[in-house]
Amino acid sequence: MDTRHAPRNILQYLLLALGGVVLLSAMLALASLKDASKQNVRALTPEDISTTINGIFNTGDASAITALAGPDGQILVGGTVRSGGSFVPKLVSLEDGSASNLSFGLKNFSSAAVESVAYDGQTWLVGGGDPFLNPTSSPKLNSYDGSSFQDLSSLLQNYKGSAQALGGNGSYWLIGINGLPPSQGGALEAEVGTTSTVLLKYDGTNISEIISSTTKSDLTGAWIRDIAWNGEYWLIALESVPLSESSNFRGPYKSRLMRYDGTTLTELTVGKFINYAVFAIGWDGERWIIPAFDNITNQTSFWSYDGKAIARLSLALPDNKVVSALAWTRDKWIIATTNANNLRDKISRDLTQATDLTRDAGELWEYDGANLKNITVPTALLFVEDMVFDNTAQSAYIGGANSQGRVALLSFAVPAAPEFPDGTLLRAANRPEVFVIFKNKKKHVPDANIFGSYGYRFESVQTVDETTLNLIPDVKLISAPGDPRVFFLDRGQKRWLRNETVFASYGLPWDEILSINATDLSVYRDARLLKSPGDERVYFITGKGLIHHIPSPEAFVSYGNKWEDIVGVSIAELQSYEVANLVRKAGDFRVYKVQDGVKYWVRTYEAFQKFGLDPSKVLEINEVEFNSYTEGAPLN
Repeated sequence: MDTRHAPRNILQYLLLALGGVVLLSAMLALASLKDASKQNVRALTPEDISTTINGIFNTGDASAITALAGPDGQILVGGTVRSGGSFVPKLVSLEDGSASNLSFGLKNFSSAAVESVAYDGQTWLVGGGDPFLNPTSSPKLNSYDGSSFQDLSSLLQNYKGSAQALGGNGSYWLIGINGLPPSQGGALEAEVGTTSTVLLKYDGTNISEIISSTTKSDLTGAWIRDIAWNGEYWLIALESVPLSESSNFRGPYKSRLMRYDGTTLTELTVGKFINYAVFAIGWDGERWIIPAFDNITNQTSFWSYDGKAIARLSLALPDNKVVSALAWTRDKWIIATTNANNLRDKISRDLTQATDLTRDAGELWEYDGANLKNITVPTALLFVEDMVFDNTAQSAYIGGANSQGRVALLSFAVPAAPEFPDGTLLRAANRPEVFVIFKNKKKHVPDANIFGSYGYRFESVQTVDETTLNLIPDVKLISAPGDPRVFFLDRGQKRWLRNETVFASYGLPWDEILSINATDLSVYRDARLLKSPGDERVYFITGKGLIHHIPSPEAFVSYGNKWEDIVGVSIAELQSYEVANLVRKAGDFRVYKVQDGVKYWVRTYEAFQKFGLDPSKVLEINEVEFNSYTEGAPLN
């Protein structure tokens, strides 16, 4: 069942802003963390299949895909063409590599834009509207059962705006309507803050309000950005968008998450996402992933929600990357980003004027729960607006617009990881390493002694091709009998996850902890070099379990450290350590407090007491590091 949709109206902004063909020199920024295993690399190679729909979409000044949805084996592609001063709605069925034009079923849309498509296991809904060119118009809504269309727009005639968010669970639909008041001279800046938001429940016959100005008056100025179903309840992402010329699209934002079980609507994020913008959410079978863009720092952080608590994840994107869509593909996330400055320009300026779109363009990333990698795309993307994963075809489909302001449709195969029973022993042909399977993940058996300690037999080892072995993700969590600690494995290094908050920050399930013997555990060296998302500082874990900031590259190298040994950790994990800020140079009795690149000599015992310093936590450093600090006034 696919309840994905495209609630975002970024592409409608794009088509308005373009007014014609925009030439864009796209620069793809490559920023990735190192792979957890050099021998477990599975490159994703997108293919540009836009030619299958170009004849349908490229009939006006500009065009874009705005929504993708469907069951396995068939995808509906919704989009819009900008022709002169109006929109032309488009809908295409994509099946077995061929496209069928279904736009004839959208006659009631007239000049409205298609902004959302969703599938509930039996039927599609197609939603849209024309709130920018005709702000007083009502939303458009059609159903499609695979053979015929039904106009449902009359159900929404009492509302103004566009049906930008749709989701179905087989029993009922949720319909998110975002409105906009009449434009004054084409300017939008001061008006977005007074938009009206409505979330409706539709059971096939009746419409009822879940969220409206009467049930949630504090949602004035909010947009429903995403709606998703996990088999038990809905998660709804809303974004408050107060704009003004002076604020330059910087908020104050107040994005929110709400949970709805069919009866009760529960607010999850009171006060948590101030200044954040949330455009897309997704479910991986265990937890929700929530990318949130901070409009003050221009950084995207990732959060998880397991049905109980919201926790920040150990994942960060380069600055100015806004997540516009994401999809779970069985064992990894595919994440699409858009340049934040492009988005700001299109929203905060007069939408009838062309804007500067010559910055970084749309990008794709893959995230396997530990590592983030950029995916090289075959065409210059301006935006990625939506994506969907087809289990039958084992392929992901990504839709948006290219750098010429025309539709972009990409696809790439995401092969399924093979499944083996727990305890299965595997090796790849022509490779000596042996792996054991646990929870459809693999763990390397380090040597023959450890192999024998488990009672394994070499005749039980199955040989598979290297491609098959590489499809199986690595075990991340290990523990040993009699030791209450849980360790995280990363590139042959282990880290103790120091408390439940740290564990939760990685969003990993408790039942994926593999119990290994003490000898096996001792093979993995302890990780000593840490850094967290959005922070360039590298920390060293001391022998006393404190962390110490290494102040310069020269100091880092002087200790014999290797850059490839640095592991990324969550902010929660980094904050679980006490910072070692008392140092002394080898051979020197003087103790210094270091802070922000400055060293302060602690001259007396009274100074230790006065400033709350613990002399038992002094770290010995070498001369290179000592000399990298500037000298401050002594502490007396």
